[in-house]
Amino acid sequence: MVEGKTKEERGSQRGDQSGPELGNGKAVQEVAAQRLQAEAAQTAGTAGKGSSTELTIMLKDGATLRNVGRQIYFETLKRLPDEQELKAFVNDTARRNGLKTKDQQGSLEVGQVLKIVPPPPDRTTPGTHGAHKGGQLGDETKRDGKGSTGKTGQDTHVLAGGTKPTDKRHPLMKGGDSCEGEWANMVSQWVTQNEGSRDKHRAFNPNDMGQGISVGLLQWNQKKGKLPDLLHAWHDKNPEKFQTMFGDYSTNLTRDSFVRSADFVGNKTLHDGMVKALADREFQGVQDTLRNKNMVRACEVATDYGFKSLRGRAVVSDLFNQLGEGGARNVIRKVALDKPESARIEELKRRTSGRINGEDRVSTLEENVKRIWRQLGS
Repeated sequence: MVEGKTKEERGSQRGDQSGPELGNGKAVQEVAAQRLQAEAAQTAGTAGKGSSTELTIMLKDGATLRNVGRQIYFETLKRLPDEQELKAFVNDTARRNGLKTKDQQGSLEVGQVLKIVPPPPDRTTPGTHGAHKGGQLGDETKRDGKGSTGKTGQDTHVLAGGTKPTDKRHPLMKGGDSCEGEWANMVSQWVTQNEGSRDKHRAFNPNDMGQGISVGLLQWNQKKGKLPDLLHAWHDKNPEKFQTMFGDYSTNLTRDSFVRSADFVGNKTLHDGMVKALADREFQGVQDTLRNKNMVRACEVATDYGFKSLRGRAVVSDLFNQLGEGGARNVIRKVALDKPESARIEELKRRTSGRINGEDRVSTLEENVKRIWRQLGS
């Protein structure tokens, strides 16, 4: 069960670094039901000014501060935050936890403990049942049969003076408009989770199906994948540190041909250097940057072939990460363009069902997509 602790309660337990686990709706809902409701009377006088009650939570899954904020809001107030509320939550939580950079805020780890202040109860009027100022999400957005989103209750005509009508979609729904928005953040997180390691930045697979080692957030592969790109990026980020870690091999590790055939398991210098690089915070930030660029490119490939729904982008991005751009394009080209996107996704799943853990990976992605649509009331 999830139990939050106030600052006073933690004062006598400073050695205890554990906290409630955050990673599923039930867990956070217990925070809402048992903590926030019990404090409603205390916070009623300060609603709109924020709550002073600080809770400690432990992440069950990797996440970003924005995703944590959305989940906290949804499970405590039964709605998603608007952009201003989300930014306020992220900034406050980052300050409380010393997360100064966007890389730190965007790559929280399993088991990481966070101090948060939950949102205060909404001010409501009779009949609104806690709806916030933007209205209930179910009344503002809806999905069509192909998984895309539409808008209701919005004047499509240009207003007097040439002003366009306000886009009433929830900010999360606007993620489909860009390869660098909220959808991209979520898909990136889901694909990373599909790689399976609890400590994803440090993950080291010594034998990836006979294709050499695979390491890090996206399991960069040695012989068929993009491990050379990761090593190049590490070197460019900090050549002196790279030299310290890999010694006499540092120059050779900037050559793709050497990387493809190097012995990162039996050679102590290469093995230990790789382990140190994967654990280094600065080089972990490089992993985050490459991961984000990789997912943006995957989104562009998905869009090229007409996969524009959140589900379609997630499935294509996972293929892109596992098969590379060339492999993903080769299989997507075989899917007919004259079918609805939902049917094309099913065909893509059938054609790639033989890839390693393919069915489990897609099933996990689709459950994540369903969870988002449930939160949005779609």
